[in-house]
Amino acid sequence: MLDASVQRAFSLAAHSYDAAAGIQQASARALLAMLPETAPRRALDIGCGTLPLIRPLRAAFDTCHWLALDVSTAMLAEARDRGRCDEQVSLVCADAEALPLASASVDLVYSSFALQWAASPERAVAEAARVMTPGATLALCLPLAGSLAELRDSWAQADAGEHVNALAPLTRWQQALASAGLGMDVSQQVQVVEYYDDVRAVATMLRTTGAHVVRGRAGGLVSPRRFARMQAAYERRRQTRGLPLTWQVGYLVAHKPAADSL
Repeated sequence: MLDASVQRAFSLAAHSYDAAAGIQQASARALLAMLPETAPRRALDIGCGTLPLIRPLRAAFDTCHWLALDVSTAMLAEARDRGRCDEQVSLVCADAEALPLASASVDLVYSSFALQWAASPERAVAEAARVMTPGATLALCLPLAGSLAELRDSWAQADAGEHVNALAPLTRWQQALASAGLGMDVSQQVQVVEYYDDVRAVATMLRTTGAHVVRGRAGGLVSPRRFARMQAAYERRRQTRGLPLTWQVGYLVAHKPAADSL
């Protein structure tokens, strides 16, 4: 199940998420372009957040009813307040590893920058596969091992603590899909580098998107001395465009075998 501290972080970030989630929204749009041309009747968006992509999703599948699922009630409330819900969008507050849906009940599962927070990638993928109808599509994009390497390495020069979440490699997600009995259609890893004016701008981006919390790590203030050491280490990486922050983004599109092939 999702760590309670992560849930709190996303709830606190609900109002600021849209403005700060540049890499998240760009990746979600790229994933949308990879989807096959199908006509799902019922689709599930796992970790929908504030539903920033609901309009292009609706445009791509205009006859589909969407189940917008997120663990944060604040995120769902923000989506409603921003006018992104109507009779074709149902909001569902639940954990990705325990979907409150019947087996074989959705024709498309879409999830962007969400399932990396799952305690078990295998459990999350198995749950998604469980609710998929035969022939349904599962489309995921998520940050992979190697993301935020500059931040991780700079903190390592300041102290021995964990300040950046460990992320699974693409191979683990591929194996999880295979173990769930899904056939792979797209599997690729893309490196994206963003640039920031200073370390505090990096920290602000992570905080305002809810991504600053480290799973399983007790919260607490970092001493000014340790932060200064980290900041100095990061500054040594400065380039002409600013401080680099690298993301390794994985894109996975898979299908559940049709009933006649089972």
